[in-house]
Amino acid sequence: MCICNFILVWIARRNYLLPAAMLAIMALAAGGIAAQALHCDTLASQHIYTIKNTTTASGLYPVYDGLGNFYITGQTFSHHALRAFVTKVNGKGTPEWTKNFGSGRGETIQDASADGNNGLVIAGDTRSSEPSGEGWLCRIDAAGKIVWTITSNTTASVFQKVLPLTDGGIAAVGIRFLDYRLDQFGNLLGSRPHLLVTVINKDGSFRWQSDFSSSDIMDRPTTLAQTAAGRILVAAVAAAGSYTSYILSIDQVTGDVESTHHYKDVDILHIVELPDHSFRTSGPGNECWLDSSLNMYVNKQYVFSQSFYNPPELFSLSINPSNKTETAYYTADYRLGRALIPHVIKVTGQAKVEWARGYPFSSDSGATQWAKAQMLDNQRLFICGTFFFFQSKDDANVVSQQSFSLLTDKNGRTPCSNDLPVTLTVKDLANTGYNNVAPKQVRYNKNFVAGVAANDQVPVDIIDCYQTNCCRDTATYNTVTLCEGKTYQVPGGPLVDTSGIFTARVSLPSGCDSLSYTEVIYKKNLQFDFGNDTCLLNNAPIDYRFSLDDPTVKFLWPDGSTDSSFRISTPGVYRVSVTGLCNTVTDSLKVYETCSLPVYLPNAFSPNGDGVNDYFRVARLNRQPLLSVTIYDRFGMQVFNSTDKAAAWDGRYHGNPQPVGTYVCIVRYRDLAGRVQTLRSNINLVR
Repeated sequence: MCICNFILVWIARRNYLLPAAMLAIMALAAGGIAAQALHCDTLASQHIYTIKNTTTASGLYPVYDGLGNFYITGQTFSHHALRAFVTKVNGKGTPEWTKNFGSGRGETIQDASADGNNGLVIAGDTRSSEPSGEGWLCRIDAAGKIVWTITSNTTASVFQKVLPLTDGGIAAVGIRFLDYRLDQFGNLLGSRPHLLVTVINKDGSFRWQSDFSSSDIMDRPTTLAQTAAGRILVAAVAAAGSYTSYILSIDQVTGDVESTHHYKDVDILHIVELPDHSFRTSGPGNECWLDSSLNMYVNKQYVFSQSFYNPPELFSLSINPSNKTETAYYTADYRLGRALIPHVIKVTGQAKVEWARGYPFSSDSGATQWAKAQMLDNQRLFICGTFFFFQSKDDANVVSQQSFSLLTDKNGRTPCSNDLPVTLTVKDLANTGYNNVAPKQVRYNKNFVAGVAANDQVPVDIIDCYQTNCCRDTATYNTVTLCEGKTYQVPGGPLVDTSGIFTARVSLPSGCDSLSYTEVIYKKNLQFDFGNDTCLLNNAPIDYRFSLDDPTVKFLWPDGSTDSSFRISTPGVYRVSVTGLCNTVTDSLKVYETCSLPVYLPNAFSPNGDGVNDYFRVARLNRQPLLSVTIYDRFGMQVFNSTDKAAAWDGRYHGNPQPVGTYVCIVRYRDLAGRVQTLRSNINLVR
């Protein structure tokens, strides 16, 4: 289990059984036809997803790349294997593809961000090669294919935040654990955390990596930002003694620390640079204003009238340049009965709550948690998180968890949203910022190593919001098996020549979607080898038994039998035809009555360049494997040696012609019974 995520993994391990209703849906989808999911005739939508053959999925981070691509990132847990996943959905929330990443030994996604090139950058950790975990970064394109994937080459580490830089590089921050101990389940028992900051180039190559430590224990990096001047800002929490946050300002090229600032009793989850190059920070219940040198000059506490399950978290802030009016958006979970419901709150001007919207899925069926939101360029919201299914309406025990997503209109509405009355009170607090000496910095100059691989999965949209103005999407699942070397036109999709899962979507006049998921499986041409010629040792019969991966393979033996086994009891030539899905292979062998056949050697050769007998070689082995052929001169010096039956001696040693005379040739070979035989013969070299 990954060190920084053992609580989440514990939840996943404890709740891996699916309720009967969900199992029925998954079984129906696996049988070829997906369950139909309600989908509203509007761009606003709410969805819960599952992944075929996956017990548990937790949606953690929404990503919109500004180019029309929506992604849900998180991790799955199935059959005791923890893997990272990415699901791409269209503008109506309909899933198009899912990729699993990892070895199954324990991969998590801690953060994800659009890379500015129609793809994603993912940060997390993996246990593919290191039981204690290694920081893991991955870049994928819009089709989910890996561009590069690397690990930090640092044991007991995890990347928790990732940020594409303006020069095309990637910054990541996480934790490296020193003096750590793990129990038998991989849970962290004790450690000394250091802050781990890494910058890599666009192609995934190493730029620099450092860890930072101080008298304050740096145990939780909270965010990354880049200033207009190119500096990297790393915010983290120091939990030694009083609760304190700090910001490191680092040169992105050299990795040198330019300044360190501490802020007592403040939690910094977001940093926004304002037009005048000052900064606004936010955390649960507090917001601070920092000048261009990161010195605090305003500290405010934000108190909402409703008792939310978790403090509202700012995720979007915009400022009108003409009148300096602010617009801020917050996310929070609100408890209604036994259910937790994700909410978004819009605040404008001087702490005025313009609206607060909740997004229930179905009454008392479960609870949402870990909802994260992203503002789109048209003021719509993209939100994802994890939905916990209850055992029943009367039993709040969690039996499964799956990912969900929301796409709202520009007023934060979906067909199932509702309003919540909320007011906001702002209180002024004392400034608590102060400068501090820079932490100790240790640089690492070792390159990264290869990361983990990806594989296709099939996403299934199982629940949408239930409204009378909704229509129904349809989805079909098909499997096509082809032979290598052929191309296949996916219905409504691309022309392909490799295995994978391909999605095609047709928008119906009603506004609904008709999707088809086609899994294309390419089979390799059948390869079959009957074996070497052999013999009847002591007149005992020979039994041949063949086991191939493909159960559809058919055999045809000389006597007309079609079994995968055959007995030979008499000498002769035997031929067999083997037919697979893509081709038929015919092979034969000869069975001899005796097991030791004669080997023929010439007794002379003349390497004089006339084109006649210029080389000495073993003339015939009678299909018996050669082990070695060695030639010695009359003084016992080895002048030629080879294990290749096609090799020949040209009468030279180290390029020098050898004198006329008698040489000794020793041939070692294996007879048809597998016994090693040695043949010794004299050969004459003449000119």
